[in-house]
Amino acid sequence: MMKSYRQLYDGEIERLIAAGNGSDDWTRVSVAEDFTPEHIERCRFSGRVRLGRIDGSVVSPAGVERRARLQGCEFIDCDLADRVFVSGVRSYIANYNICSGAYISDVGVMQTTGESSFGNGVQAAVINEAGGREVTLTDVLTSQTAYLTAVYRHRSKLVEKLCALSGDHARSVASVRGTVGEGACIEGCGEITNVRIGPEARLTGAVQLVNGTVNSSPEARTRVGAGVMARDFVFAEGARVDTGACLERCYVGEGVRTESGFAAADSIFFANSFMANGEACSIFAGPFTVSHHRSTLLIAGMFSFFNAGSGSNQSNHLFRSGPVHQGLHERGCKTGSDSYIMLPAREGAFTTVIGRHFSHHDTGDFPFSHLIQEEGRSFLMPGAGLRSHGMVRDMAKWPRRDVRTGPRRDMISFEAYNPYLGERMMRAVERCEALLETDMEVYAVDRVRIRKTMLRRGLDLYRRACKATLGFILSNGDGCNANGDGCWVDIGGMYAPQGLVERLCDDVERGSVGSLAELQARFEALHEGYVPCARGWAMGRLRAALGREPSAEEVETAVREGIAEMEHLARLAEEDGARDSEGAMTVSYGADASADCGATAKDFIAVRRR
Repeated sequence: MMKSYRQLYDGEIERLIAAGNGSDDWTRVSVAEDFTPEHIERCRFSGRVRLGRIDGSVVSPAGVERRARLQGCEFIDCDLADRVFVSGVRSYIANYNICSGAYISDVGVMQTTGESSFGNGVQAAVINEAGGREVTLTDVLTSQTAYLTAVYRHRSKLVEKLCALSGDHARSVASVRGTVGEGACIEGCGEITNVRIGPEARLTGAVQLVNGTVNSSPEARTRVGAGVMARDFVFAEGARVDTGACLERCYVGEGVRTESGFAAADSIFFANSFMANGEACSIFAGPFTVSHHRSTLLIAGMFSFFNAGSGSNQSNHLFRSGPVHQGLHERGCKTGSDSYIMLPAREGAFTTVIGRHFSHHDTGDFPFSHLIQEEGRSFLMPGAGLRSHGMVRDMAKWPRRDVRTGPRRDMISFEAYNPYLGERMMRAVERCEALLETDMEVYAVDRVRIRKTMLRRGLDLYRRACKATLGFILSNGDGCNANGDGCWVDIGGMYAPQGLVERLCDDVERGSVGSLAELQARFEALHEGYVPCARGWAMGRLRAALGREPSAEEVETAVREGIAEMEHLARLAEEDGARDSEGAMTVSYGADASADCGATAKDFIAVRRR
């Protein structure tokens, strides 16, 4: 039921004036039926203003309960609900709806200047700094929608339709009034212009926020902290933007943290990413992208489940043609300290990059590799990551580090053994076998070099991992969807059959998907159907290997062999971890321990093997 309002009584106007309040026209100030003027002091009301019952208590950002009041502020064309606290606004609050339980204190100015979509509709030039892969920011943006928009440029009608859906959403949220949601707290901020603030949001000490949305909810409070400057932005539920972060044309997703002076432009960051100290320019940061060193620059590329070492850098500007180059760093890549990659370049999934690389490498067909620099050249160690304890540790930690407590719009696949990587490793087996048909000590492949010993070792690891993948998937669940057969893709952190993704794209192009909400429902259905589709892929691969329909006994054999290979790879990873726990690796532990009492080993175990 809508709240009813009335004109002020003469006695109420007199009491308001006696408390230092004023208005150009008291007839344009309307109040709730149960309005009381006792807690309104030194305020000015201009334009059309509506006031609820200013009574009860409100909780400050510090958790202190304060009596609801209006004190020392000019309100211009505003609606204030019941039980709000506003004090010490140095300039004014104009064109805002302030919801119940809101707390606003010590703010420079809050204003909505004409019709605004609050950051919705802003174009961010991701992946390629020179443009051509723009993603439209919305307050319901997902990693999957952004991926199709940025990557599927070969389907121009699809991109046109996706941009139209985002534009429709932006227009649907446009208003001449900003909003401060229920229970939101705003304290010690400078300028807030054309910003919509969600329920329970916490804004404390931000310097400047212009044209944006701060989504928030009681289950997933969004926090914007000291020194933050943001323009043309959207912050999702549970995001934290803090301590001097400076953002322009950016989306900060669910559970994402950006802090400690981090600076970014034309970049989008999805679920559980963490960005501090360094810089980002024109990047698509899929889920769990991490960069927290001051000397690190991420530029013009796509990342996910990524970890940037100190001093990591990429170059997208070759001067002859400008900053038009881009990098594709597939899921799970990481870079060592002071690594450098000259773009364009591509690293296969779960590749570790060490050193400086100038040759525009493409290692997409060789996942789980190490790309290292030797004597100024790029050398690849195929499949070396399959025996890495660090890779196993990374895969295990990501599900535990999903900090989202509110809506989970970004669909994330955590499966270690999956059709996407299985396809890549099968391709790696084919390429390794083809190369070894020629006897050479060093092979030149896609602008990297591979030593024969490394190629043979990688081939053995890939074969084992392919069997492990097939066996694991066949052992998981009972259903089977033939639509899962064939190639798979990693759509912004979600594994899916390429055929089903293409079918979804067809439906978008035909207009069968009429809104971003409908598109999200389709992505959720794809995600929920992973297990039977994965089994469909595994059965298809087993069928292709046998040349006929496999029997139940042959499926059981594949499962048994796969589990055995999984156990073998796990032992290799354990041995790799053990090597990192021996000899020289313990020299910095047990600082005051004598060598003969075993305290050094105990100290090491206490710290490293928790």
